[in-house]
Amino acid sequence: MAEDALFLTSATRAGWVIVVNDALIDEYIRVVTKYGFPASVVHSELWKLREMKRLRTSKAAWEDIGEDLAPRKDRHIVGPARSREASRIVTRDRGVHALKDNIRRVTKAIVLSPAEATKEVESAESDDLGS
Repeated sequence: MAEDALFLTSATRAGWVIVVNDALIDEYIRVVTKYGFPASVVHSELWKLREMKRLRTSKAAWEDIGEDLAPRKDRHIVGPARSREASRIVTRDRGVHALKDNIRRVTKAIVLSPAEATKEVESAESDDLGS
């Protein structure tokens, strides 16, 4: 989870907008509470992102996403990318990573782990500093 926090910090500092849907928020709350933190931690983070204008909520349908783009239990992760609301999917989910080539071909979105996404953000920042 520290890796996730580092990604969020780096991404928001770099100006990325985080796109979520209700199912992603519910999953985030489930995972956070599984590790012993209250759901209010998630709500607090989402509030901060909204205040910084770094959060967008997707209402795109994801229920009809096929198994070629995501395992049934993970379709909600791909929804914002399929509707072209997200250019990156940052997840630890192995099922989504296994389909990243199909996801890229169909949605144009790149699937990254939190560590890979952090490296991408930091690389872009260092490129900007060198310009």
